[in-house]
Amino acid sequence: MVEHWFVVPVTRVRFPLVAPQRTSVLTGVFCLTNKLFSVLIEWYNLLMLAEIEKVPLWKEDERGKAYQFSTRESSFYIALYRRKGTTSGDHYHKGTIKSKSPEIFYFIDGKAELHLKDQKSGLEERHIIEPGTKIQIPPNIYHSFRALTDIILIEFNVSKSDFENYEADTIKLNPHQ
Repeated sequence: MVEHWFVVPVTRVRFPLVAPQRTSVLTGVFCLTNKLFSVLIEWYNLLMLAEIEKVPLWKEDERGKAYQFSTRESSFYIALYRRKGTTSGDHYHKGTIKSKSPEIFYFIDGKAELHLKDQKSGLEERHIIEPGTKIQIPPNIYHSFRALTDIILIEFNVSKSDFENYEADTIKLNPHQ
């Protein structure tokens, strides 16, 4: 096998590292063999100042995209990107999982109409939601978002394992969603 040497003058250049979704920055000049270069990259990858990860797409349909990610053991988020004119939600939760007791959203961008209906009393409300709004929806409250513009919001959940019981906790009024 031919041993290759790398002379690597690097000044804060970003390049992909060992983990497929992570990148880092190195500075200096390096003169290394293939193997030593790989070891250095693995070592530096462990000592990165920040973890940078591309969040994988969870779902995509005609309404837009959704991405899931965790930041700690006790948190799990969904980033929702919805297209103008689409409706999301159209359901309520029984309250059997912590993530939906209450269900919490933070509205980042765009404008939407939020329709709420208490399944017990029949009381209904409609609200126009704009950026900077936090929404907490208790169990047994029907909710739907109709995107008046393209919208972005974050859904806060307790944990991925808790969220895995989402389907059993959710009563969908429009079963195709």
